[in-house]
Amino acid sequence: MAWVVRGTVNPPYYVRVIDDDKKVASALSFGLDIGRPIDPEKEAGPNKVRLYRSGATEKRRKLIPAIMARGSFFYVSETFRQLVEAFEPGRHQFFPYALRNGKKGPPAEEPYYILNITNRADSMNLSEWQKEQVYRPPNKYMPEPRIIPIRIPYDQDDHFSLRRDEVAGFHLWREATIFPGFFVSEEFLARFDALRLKKLERVHVLET
Repeated sequence: MAWVVRGTVNPPYYVRVIDDDKKVASALSFGLDIGRPIDPEKEAGPNKVRLYRSGATEKRRKLIPAIMARGSFFYVSETFRQLVEAFEPGRHQFFPYALRNGKKGPPAEEPYYILNITNRADSMNLSEWQKEQVYRPPNKYMPEPRIIPIRIPYDQDDHFSLRRDEVAGFHLWREATIFPGFFVSEEFLARFDALRLKKLERVHVLET
């Protein structure tokens, strides 16, 4: 059983990324959303991240989630990193960054990282998807052309399914035709929930 994850339910913060060149951060420009390793010497993500308050109460604002999302970036805590390593040791990449609560706020109590999931599958049953699709030509990070759905619905779990044999053995992975977000196994999600961290925004996806 697989689940697609988009971040944390009702996060108490908005994430703002600040890089050295003051450019708008793009996961695609850094190669962090395609399920492939990157060379940190050549393709580096942002090294400064600030949290901006949402409409949360003061009590909830003190609870920095274990995973936060902005676009296709996923920012994860040391606790989350250790969980990933327990399932797939040495498989994925974690890039440390400076996390602060607001402009002058204190740093986070535990290290935070930008997560690059390096498992990649192409397991979506496209024949089940009847909506309009779009052609994406090859680029620096995706050498093969792709035909992908313009929009994948996350609010229902019966619009598409994944081929089980293509994702067997994966606990975290990206899909070639589905973005943003990433996928986790039932076992990984159960262990995450057992840690009693803030609930993930997730949707069940059928496997065939």
